[in-house]
Amino acid sequence: MGGWEWNEDDSALFWTDQLYRILDVKPDTSTADPLGSLRQSLKGLSLQDREIFLRAFRDCLQKGRPYTLEFPFTTAKGRHIWIRTVGESLKKEKGKNHVFGAVIDITHARQTANALRESKLFMESVLESIQDGISVLEPDLTIRHVNSVMKRWYSQNLPLEGKKCFVCYHNADKPCDPCPAQRCLESKKTEMEIVPGLPGSGVEWIELYCYPITHPQTGKITGVVEFVRDVTQKMKAEAALKESVAKYRLIFDSVSDLIYTHDLEGRFISVNPAMQKCFGYAFDEMIGHKISEFMEPEFKRAFDTEYLTGIQNEGYYEGISRYITKDGNKIYIEYKNRLVHLGQGEVFISGVGRDVTEKVLSEKKLEKLQKQLAHAQKMESIGTLAGGIAHDFNNILSPMFGYLEMMLEDVPQGSPLHGRLVEVFKGAKRARDLTRQILLFSRQTDYPGYFMKVIN
Repeated sequence: MGGWEWNEDDSALFWTDQLYRILDVKPDTSTADPLGSLRQSLKGLSLQDREIFLRAFRDCLQKGRPYTLEFPFTTAKGRHIWIRTVGESLKKEKGKNHVFGAVIDITHARQTANALRESKLFMESVLESIQDGISVLEPDLTIRHVNSVMKRWYSQNLPLEGKKCFVCYHNADKPCDPCPAQRCLESKKTEMEIVPGLPGSGVEWIELYCYPITHPQTGKITGVVEFVRDVTQKMKAEAALKESVAKYRLIFDSVSDLIYTHDLEGRFISVNPAMQKCFGYAFDEMIGHKISEFMEPEFKRAFDTEYLTGIQNEGYYEGISRYITKDGNKIYIEYKNRLVHLGQGEVFISGVGRDVTEKVLSEKKLEKLQKQLAHAQKMESIGTLAGGIAHDFNNILSPMFGYLEMMLEDVPQGSPLHGRLVEVFKGAKRARDLTRQILLFSRQTDYPGYFMKVIN
């Protein structure tokens, strides 16, 4: 700081050495122009600032009005600085006024103030550029600063600064419960909570992150910064999703058809209660197990090769497979499966099935009956044919028996011819028995219908 003094009595101007150094002016020792140094220094001011200074100096000299002024200044050496000049008049009892003052180099202070102002403006611009709400609280939950987003959300309670946060943000007379700001002050850590917004406001739910403000030297918590995000749409979407999931779960659990999902290796991901009941296994006994574990051996290889390869290539597969329940029964499941692609590359198979055991068994039984009927019809046709042949053959045998009996009565028993006739008669009896069997097969008679005389 450099001092100066002006004595109007003798028009004498006195400068301290420090003032010469501040303004980079050389002392003028000429008695012809005592104001030479002043005139030289005034060149460092702009014309406008120079007029302001001279007017303030005259008012101080003539009217005793003190002044304090700040100007940008260019020294005699071309340095650009800021100065603060002050002046005050001391009125003498006799004679003219006496004025004294000082010039202070405030360049550093001005630069510091400008830096602080720019830093403040920068921080304010950063806070204003954030599309979420920012609220700075004192340790007693008094609002210190908010950005424009918070002012817009809580416009009905403006001004916000200087009031308690729970008053402005919740229309309450005490902190909300739970209060993440209070937890943050206690834990000295980041705290988060989703809390209701201001009643009647479009911001129905807010996600609140609280960060402690710590003094860099003492480590003491001096406040809390609240990062406030409007999550109303998110909460509504989650509520809608929960409702949708609940509806899906209700359908999933209540339908009688078998609903399930499995991964690309054939392991169950989910099964509905109908499927658990059909197979006889609990949920945990099926999840994570391969479907082929519940199949008969002859189906397992086809599942691991034909089915898994086919559905991954074609995206769809349907058919009927045979499974073994927990109690050992065989069941037939008709299924329709589809390959599903979700976001982020997640792929699985979703399927629906139906227990068609009774249908399959009924069809098999029907097929067996149809085969039996065809066989019976075939046998009936054969029997009809055989019956006709037997009747014709029987008509041929009847006269043969008659003539053989008469010949046996006419030929003496001891003759060779009688023995040969007996053998012929025995052959005729065998033919008769065969004919009877054919007639029985054809169901045209239960007995031959005639009697033969027994020949010894």
